[in-house]
Amino acid sequence: MMNSNLILVATTLCLFGCATPIKVLDYYGADSATLAKLRDLKVVEEDALSEGRATDLGVVNGLFCNRAPWDPGATTDIAERLAKDQVTLRAAELGADYITAPQCTLNSKMDLSNNCWATLVCTSHALAKNSP
Repeated sequence: MMNSNLILVATTLCLFGCATPIKVLDYYGADSATLAKLRDLKVVEEDALSEGRATDLGVVNGLFCNRAPWDPGATTDIAERLAKDQVTLRAAELGADYITAPQCTLNSKMDLSNNCWATLVCTSHALAKNSP
């Protein structure tokens, strides 16, 4: 019985140790061109695509990872703000002029691929302004 508990603990530690770390963007690590784009980045409605005012550069995601099971962090306003900051930083890296309003989803189940107890994922489209 003692050996099976030891094997279970060792396996659990190996699984958590193999999780890929989340690439987190921050303002300090961003280059000056990204920060310049970020300053002018605006949120627009999705009909900007259908009206031809913008070109879709792709989907950008932002993630907040709740690393502590006792912390309700992923359900707070701060978590949503941090996830949306990741969206805007990723859009600015792509050279976007606009983003669509970020849509956020809470996953309260354990996310082993990101090594999180819960995650808040925000998704948006990065858009480039079409020249007239």
